Amino acid sequence: MSSRRGSPELAVALNTELRERALGWVEAIGPALYKVGLPLFLNCGKGIVREIQEKSERRVFLDLKLGDIPLTVAQAARALRDLEPLYLTVHAWAGPEAVRAAVQELPETRVLGVTVLTSLAKERLRDLGFESPLDAVLKLAEWALEGGAWGVVASGREARALKESFPELGLVVPGVRLPEDSPGDQARVSDPR
Repeated sequence: MSSRRGSPELAVALNTELRERALGWVEAIGPALYKVGLPLFLNCGKGIVREIQEKSERRVFLDLKLGDIPLTVAQAARALRDLEPLYLTVHAWAGPEAVRAAVQELPETRVLGVTVLTSLAKERLRDLGFESPLDAVLKLAEWALEGGAWGVVASGREARALKESFPELGLVVPGVRLPEDSPGDQARVSDPR
């Protein structure tokens, strides 16, 4: 994760749907920026976010990937207002209006426009008419910026082009793996080195 003109920051992904496991990781690591994904949030609700916030100096990244019509995104973002998340993800493909809806409802939150999921291979993007993943990422980053997003989420493979084309946007890079690591369900991973 890189802030706008700041130094990179690591987010600890709590990739579990189990409350006890997530809180065990938080206890073991201590204060940090914690990413709460959809499985954990749906299984444990707002309570788990509050528990993590108590142990992390209120630094929670809600990776919920909201993606719907602007009115529904606005309603969902409003429902999260009491949690005061540091970051919140919204699918940029929902359009600049949907991104803007979240930004307007959560003005203190850094809304991130998710561009192309790292699980999508270039062949799938060609089915949608994009010549390459980069073409899709750049178009969706443009929409995120138009909607007022603080930053975007994109593969490390597109990071350089994004920084050159949109230097004002923060960047979150998922799917980072060492060469010897399994990519899992990720089609477009990047090496941290």
